[in-house]
Order: sequence, then structure tokens, then C-alpha cells
Amino acid sequence: MKKMAMALAAALMVLGVSTAFAATPSKTTTDVTHVQKVEAVKEDGTVAAADGWNLEVTEDADEVTSEIAKIYAHVVTAGNSAVSYFPTETQEALAELFGKDFDLKTLSMNEFVTLKLTGFEKVTGDAKVVFTFTTKYEVGKKVAVVLGLYNGERDAKGQYVVDWKVLEAEVLENGDLSVIFPLDVLAQMNDAVAVSMAVLGE
Repeated sequence: MKKMAMALAAALMVLGVSTAFAATPSKTTTDVTHVQKVEAVKEDGTVAAADGWNLEVTEDADEVTSEIAKIYAHVVTAGNSAVSYFPTETQEALAELFGKDFDLKTLSMNEFVTLKLTGFEKVTGDAKVVFTFTTKYEVGKKVAVVLGLYNGERDAKGQYVVDWKVLEAEVLENGDLSVIFPLDVLAQMNDAVAVSMAVLGE
């Protein structure tokens, strides 16, 4: 799975087309994406270290590897925008987050990774997670993450069924991303057989 993801990333680099490269995941493995900090958000808004549970970037699941291939075909091969890969309701959620005047077609998808949640039975509230990527994001720029929740089933066309969730991301001074995972989303992640995370930004 990792070899396929790296092959796709390498293929994007070989293209040498900046617009196509920027619109699709540039890196997809644990070698370049790390969870720097996982914290529990308390009722008063303060945070504390996660106790007995964790969220991490892991090897790409089959469902995620398949998704990466479809993104490549949609964006690089067919020349579509990154955001157009997602269903209408996901695009509407992004539009609501970024504002009606923002052109979603300008968003790049720089990351697409697999997440793994462990110890969910000890989770009591929302989670605050800080991610480090090869891409360093710029404070003030619009960034969001789109989670893909897979139930292991396939549709009539043989494609993995996925439920997309949009979450707001905050760019930190060092270029890392801070993301709040609501408790209900964490529960859905725990129930899923695989979870992907795409990063969309200016």
C-alpha cells in the first residue's frame, strides 16, 4: 500500500506541471506527516494531554489507496479542480466554512493520509490534534480538512463507500495545522473500518 502511494506521489512530481501538482496530494505516507500533539478538550475550553487514547497517521488502508488513485485520475488526468472531486454536500460545507465569495476551485489538496484512532472508550470529549506536514501552511490562509469515513462496503460500481466530513483547521505560527475533532466525529471514526484525511488550502 505504501509503495503504491509513493508511486503516485512520484508520478505527480514527474509531471512537472505546478498547477496539477498543487491540486493533488503531494505526499501520502507517514514518512512526511506526523501527529505532533493530541489533547483532550475540556468543558471549559482548556486542554489536557490525551489519557489512554491516541490519534495517529498510519500506513494507507486499501480504501485510502484506492481513493488516491481516483483523485489522481480526476484531477491530474482529467484536469478537474481538487474540490470538484468531492460530492455537492461536501463542497457546500466548505463554502459555508470559507464564505460564499471564496472560489473553492482555487483550493489545493496537498495531503491525503490514513488516520487511526485507538482507545476511543476513554475519550470523553472533543480532541485537539496538531499535524506536521512537508507543506508548511501560511497563517491567514484558508485551510480545512476533509475526513473520509469508510464502512468497508462497495457501491454498485465496485467503489468503496465513503462519508465525507469537513472540519476547520487552524494554521499555527510554525506552519503546522491544528484541528478540532468533535466527539461525535471521533465516534464515527471509531466505527469506521478506515479513515482518510485530505487537507485543502489556498
